[in-house]
Amino acid sequence: MNWPYIKTRTNRSIRRAARDAREDRFSIKPQPPTTPPGFGLEPLEPRLLLSGVTIITHGAAQSSPLPVWVTALRDEIAVRAPSELGFTNEVAPVATITVTDDGGGGMLLSTTPFSYNPLDSESGELVLALDWSDVASPGVQTTQAVAAFVANAITGLGIFSNLSTPLLELPIHLIGHSRGASLVGALAEDLGEAGAWVDQVTFLDSHPIAIPEDWGDSGMVVPGNVIFADSYWRADGINIFEPLDFDGEPVAGAHDVEFDESVLGGFTDPAYTEEHSDVHLWYQGTVDTVGPISDGVINNFNPDGFNWYAGNDASGDSRGPRSQTGYYYSRAGGGSDQRPSDGLARQGATRSPFLINASGGNVWDNIELIGLSADQSVIQGSPLSVDAYYADLNTDATITIGFDLDANPYNQNFAGSVASGQTMNLPPGTAVSALLSTASLTIGDTYNVYAEISNGINTRFYYAVGKFTIVGDDHGNDASNATPVGVNSSIAGDIEVLELDDVDWFSFQAQTGYGYTFQTVLNGLTDSVLTLYDQDGTTVIAFNNDAPGIGLASRIDWTAPSPGTYYIEVSGFSSNTGTYSLNITETPPIQGDLNLDGFVGIADLNIILGVWNQNVAPGDLLAGDPSGDGFVGIDDLNTVLGNWNAGTPPMTVVIVERPASLDATIVADRREPTGRDEAEPIAAIHTATTPRRTGNTRGTAVASDSILDRPGNGQRPDRNLGHDTRTGLAAWTQRQGRLVHSESADQGYVPWSLRLDESQTSLGLWDEAPTA
Repeated sequence: MNWPYIKTRTNRSIRRAARDAREDRFSIKPQPPTTPPGFGLEPLEPRLLLSGVTIITHGAAQSSPLPVWVTALRDEIAVRAPSELGFTNEVAPVATITVTDDGGGGMLLSTTPFSYNPLDSESGELVLALDWSDVASPGVQTTQAVAAFVANAITGLGIFSNLSTPLLELPIHLIGHSRGASLVGALAEDLGEAGAWVDQVTFLDSHPIAIPEDWGDSGMVVPGNVIFADSYWRADGINIFEPLDFDGEPVAGAHDVEFDESVLGGFTDPAYTEEHSDVHLWYQGTVDTVGPISDGVINNFNPDGFNWYAGNDASGDSRGPRSQTGYYYSRAGGGSDQRPSDGLARQGATRSPFLINASGGNVWDNIELIGLSADQSVIQGSPLSVDAYYADLNTDATITIGFDLDANPYNQNFAGSVASGQTMNLPPGTAVSALLSTASLTIGDTYNVYAEISNGINTRFYYAVGKFTIVGDDHGNDASNATPVGVNSSIAGDIEVLELDDVDWFSFQAQTGYGYTFQTVLNGLTDSVLTLYDQDGTTVIAFNNDAPGIGLASRIDWTAPSPGTYYIEVSGFSSNTGTYSLNITETPPIQGDLNLDGFVGIADLNIILGVWNQNVAPGDLLAGDPSGDGFVGIDDLNTVLGNWNAGTPPMTVVIVERPASLDATIVADRREPTGRDEAEPIAAIHTATTPRRTGNTRGTAVASDSILDRPGNGQRPDRNLGHDTRTGLAAWTQRQGRLVHSESADQGYVPWSLRLDESQTSLGLWDEAPTA
């Protein structure tokens, strides 16, 4: 398919686009380049992933078999990861990769089957132990050699009897202790040389072997394809009483947590005698975060009883709390959006450059969804906008984004239509944007969003952690789908999904000269906005956010100038969603209200005087004949005077469209009854203030909470521009570039004008909309 032009969307435009959407599609949105030094693929935002692979390994070993703490940690993660991701009844499939000496200087690889068929997993999480104990003894193999051997297995096919796809199709988290930390760092680099991103590398008391001799192990560096790295370590120097208590070391570019010996106490607590081993036990306590822990060597040890996660580390950084450190920062730990900046490539953490040595279709492409970390509801039929970063060095891949009933790409539980497109030669940091249709998804079902990139040889997947529940829309989102409602009635509504700009529309029948009051009663919705539309369904007649005296609820009082069908829209202000009720009441016309503004005053008198002693259409109020006799005379005058000041003086709000970077002040020039002229600032428009919703597609509201009442009245800020509780305000008009406001004559003020401060004359289009 063709890729459309570059564009951006507002929430409202996304909602409107849904009305006319005919197919799912991609667009391209430029993003700031964020390439780490020495690497040609862009790093990613912190994110939460579902479907993924965790590989855990040990350090130097004098002999086989696999240290039991590795399988204990593996099995703890297999329980924690699915549960943290919402799959509470699942334990992730586990397996073991074993590397052995072939007797001739080479290595052999074997695997156990996964504990159950990965196709039956909903979470898509896989957790593995890497056992290289047979070649980890001094002088057998370097960590680089073992890493290269294992990397070939991870990128290859068929190493597991019940998994036919490469492990690298899913995001990778590598965890290594002691000499194994050197191994996982080298393994991450090998995967990078194939083109693949590695989500996370965790170093536990890193110790490339240098004592008693240098075995040629890879130094402790974080390669440029690693998104996040963290390191937990301690050192106590040479201790003749603990010859196996090797010192760890920091890792440049990783989030660094250094323990001191007062925490991992060795002889002073019932954990390991060697604090070197206490580090992986400490990490296990961040996987199982409640109560005692057991790893097959140390059993029923309660780390909280020895303050392992309290206070600060040796560098002054916090060691806890237990539930918000260590594994918490992993893909499935619940806090990867809280990853510390000192370990994030995108935040400038140190990364080691390397070269990609794969070529052609053998290069692994990458894709990562942006955001979508929180569960939310989506109204059936509304589009879901999904953004993703990708890397394809030779532009030979296809990107597919769609919905899945779970987080496992292998069981083919995909649902609904998908968006797909070919990769393009784009600069690092460019985002793909897909607009997914939800029309064919089932109300009440919950879906995961996935992204896939494939060149026909290699494929990688990404699942967003946020799940999407499809809900029905109780009321339509525009005039054509408005719910009819009678006057003098109440109707319930629900603003379900503000992320897609959900609004509720209602239609009602109005009669000429009758007054109408629309008011929200808030339930789950905590802040409402009302917008009244004319019979065309597009022209804004009035809107209100917070009405005086009813808190964050909304109210509009309006008199119908002509009969017909009108529309009222209810929406949530800012991020508000929830339930409410809309009350609509109708009142008969106020006798003497000729201009139908809901108030009998000077404007109505002027109509009478303007056509005095003239014949008009009988009963035409706007023509000055409230008596209905077809003649404007004393009866009509008496009707107006007899109901003088009846009703509520109308108030208005100004809508302004202005450059986003412009600050301005509106100044009112008025003349007091005494004849004194005054210039009074009544509104300050600041770019830092979030505009209130107006319902006017041409402009945004003047910033609220910056309106000044008149001097002498306490300079009280008010929520609506022009809302002065002491005086009733009449209409705003535009005259020769100025906004002119005229007050009712009975207030004793002569007309005053509004102007922009002379230094801010470039303010754009002014518009108006009367409101209560």
